[in-house]
Amino acid sequence: PPPGILSAAKDLYIVSHGSTATPHFPATSRTISRENNSVAFSSHPTQSFARPRHASNPILVSMKGDDARALPRTTVGRCAVTKNRTYALTAASAALFALLCWVFADGLFTKNFWNGEDIAGSAIWTYVMLTAIIAAGLYQARRLPEGGVDLRPASDATVAGQIDDPVSWKLLLGNTFFALVWLPVRFFVGREWVAAGEHKLRDDAWMGGGGALKGYWERATAVPEGRPAAPAGTYAWFEDLLRYMLRHEWYTWFAKVIAVGEFLIGIGLIVGALVGIAAFFGTLMNFNFQLAGTASTNPVLFGLGVFLVLAWKVAGYWGLDRVLLAAVGTPWTRGRLFSRGDEIKAQPRQVLTA
Repeated sequence: PPPGILSAAKDLYIVSHGSTATPHFPATSRTISRENNSVAFSSHPTQSFARPRHASNPILVSMKGDDARALPRTTVGRCAVTKNRTYALTAASAALFALLCWVFADGLFTKNFWNGEDIAGSAIWTYVMLTAIIAAGLYQARRLPEGGVDLRPASDATVAGQIDDPVSWKLLLGNTFFALVWLPVRFFVGREWVAAGEHKLRDDAWMGGGGALKGYWERATAVPEGRPAAPAGTYAWFEDLLRYMLRHEWYTWFAKVIAVGEFLIGIGLIVGALVGIAAFFGTLMNFNFQLAGTASTNPVLFGLGVFLVLAWKVAGYWGLDRVLLAAVGTPWTRGRLFSRGDEIKAQPRQVLTA
């Protein structure tokens, strides 16, 4: 390296070690970088040099050409993801999926292995999804460096008036290493929506004249003898809206929208395509079904859907969102499809992900 860089690195070494001894730089070392008042050396994709054990803070090194901060094998902090912790997270995610299927759905493990009349309800998909969760976790663990990856935020600075979130909450909703947690939730909610939409797509009462939806609206707005027009727990404005749609025969086309919409929401959640948008419209449908007086699985799907909306940045990482979000971008950040060439070059390198 140029003498100027070696001199700066030596000064930093003296400050951090309290010694004037000249540090040893391997002859093959090619890059020296500063990050959070530490020095990182790398000359080979798998080679790293760490501080002596008496140093107060470990050196953060670049692994396999990425910018993530890898920890030495002897140092594992609370905010670090390691192979063993990823294995534990995988087991917890698989257990969560099994628990959701057991508590909130009947027979997903014991139904017919394949049912042509109820494809989404066939037991084969339960085992396929469970296998996908485990495979994703094992793949993520194998890609991690031996010492793990440090997930501590680079800076705790906040603007005036800003209330900071706990680190654990930030990691859960915004770190791709924790996308495994959302995979079982996506699979469970998505499968329920696919099953709900599948039987409607096969039913002429939904895809024909909309007679099924008409009957649903009539039952929701019926006023039995002796019952007030808007009893406790219902909203008169919503009943008036349903009666308006009944009078204008909106059910003839609205039934098709519901059937196709439920199916697309489920597919989007399962394959991880625009998970935040799919989950939002799912919760919107759950909300309306509950306003119409139908409980069923709507409270459960609504609650799980809200968490998927909150975790939209990483919930679909094990899916198509890994590519879609980077290509499409967000309202405040242009994606590759809408960025000019100079903007793409100016974007910083993305850190090592799961």
